[in-house]
Amino acid sequence: MYKMVFLDIDGTILNSQGLLDEKISKSLGKLSKKGILIGLATGRSPTGAKIYGNLLGIDYLVTYNGALVIANEKIIFDKQLPAEVAQKLCEKAATLGGTYFHFQYNVSRSNHPNHYLEHLLPKAIFSLPSNLNIGAHRITLYLDILNK
Repeated sequence: MYKMVFLDIDGTILNSQGLLDEKISKSLGKLSKKGILIGLATGRSPTGAKIYGNLLGIDYLVTYNGALVIANEKIIFDKQLPAEVAQKLCEKAATLGGTYFHFQYNVSRSNHPNHYLEHLLPKAIFSLPSNLNIGAHRITLYLDILNK
């Protein structure tokens, strides 16, 4: 007997159009009635995961691919890239003409916060690499090396 089930968001509870799959929602309700705990496991931030957690009544969130785990609104696991590593990655991306997104808890920072590639929450605020001497749960780098 299962005691807990974790589901991904993109491509699992959301269909190819990015909409919540009705069958999944009904199935989760049945599992919950049987006493099985349900969690989301995703690369998304807590902000992005909570949207669907709230819709489905899910209180267990494994976010940033496991770097930040939340149970019933409390952080139970928190592992970040060291500040100096995060800063160097962002500096290198900026030096190469790329775009970086630095995620820590519910804050995202970027050298191009309105960049068309940004699609995950929270929306980024502008930040220079020199201001990023803080840990990161996730760093996303975009480099256009094919056109250089």
